[in-house]
Amino acid sequence: MNRQKIRKTFITVSLLLFPITLYYFSPALIINAGLNGVINGSFIIFVLMFLLSILFGRFFCAYLCPAGGLQECAFAINDKKPKQGWKNNIKYIIWNIWLSAVVFCYFHSEKIVAVDFLFETENGVSVSSIQSYIIYYGIVLLIFIPSVLFGKRVFCHYFCWMAPFMVIGTKFRRLLHLPGLHIKVKEKIYTITDDGRRYLKEWLKMPAEKDELRYETLLKLFFGNEEGVSQAILHIETFQEKIEKEMLYLLGAEKSLKEIIDDDATHKYYLLTVKFGIKTYRAYLDWCKEANELLTKNGE
Repeated sequence: MNRQKIRKTFITVSLLLFPITLYYFSPALIINAGLNGVINGSFIIFVLMFLLSILFGRFFCAYLCPAGGLQECAFAINDKKPKQGWKNNIKYIIWNIWLSAVVFCYFHSEKIVAVDFLFETENGVSVSSIQSYIIYYGIVLLIFIPSVLFGKRVFCHYFCWMAPFMVIGTKFRRLLHLPGLHIKVKEKIYTITDDGRRYLKEWLKMPAEKDELRYETLLKLFFGNEEGVSQAILHIETFQEKIEKEMLYLLGAEKSLKEIIDDDATHKYYLLTVKFGIKTYRAYLDWCKEANELLTKNGE
């Protein structure tokens, strides 16, 4: 059984156990426990998440989180990656407000009167009544629907109150240069078959059928008069940012290939294709500069 199958097995079992374990991940139950001066199950679990993430990183997120397993069920409906950026910070805002409330509640209770891992569960089971079933299905929909609408594990990226524990723990380990768990993936080596090589040789002798340039940005600029200068400049700047990022990879590849150019006869051909990309991208960037100047000079 490969690593991915093992991971999916663990996370599926975790999802199936979610009606039992729900309260041990509850951000609300720990507040109630704090007001009563009780160290409850979710308090202990959250502390363990942070401590174990120092050694194991985000192992919990990948292998054990029931919310992660629930979101992976939505992959069949929407497997697109959600947009990154400022929205990723929403979970840190939620986490800070929530954690501040937890700290306040424990200080407000003045002292710890008990440690009760099974606090407010029915013999350790979270979902054991009609009321708890309503809470359970509400949380399931809260996690599942955003994943269907916005893409892969969007709840983890934007809203999860547990993720910051693992993120901070991992950064803490890196800051202190502590050792951590690294899972090595078995390398897969692909080779071309004899039939494939014969077909490749025949194809290489044939003239190229298509050498075409197709950019949606250019099509939008062709009709740029419909939306005006500001929108056209925005398209150009977005295109420029994309090219600048990709250029960094090409320059890195060029540097690496030059260092090993004599190690293998194929390297000079790889370098030629990379050089073509660099020269082409530099021309794109020159065009972006000229286009911006032209539109700014003759703006509305």
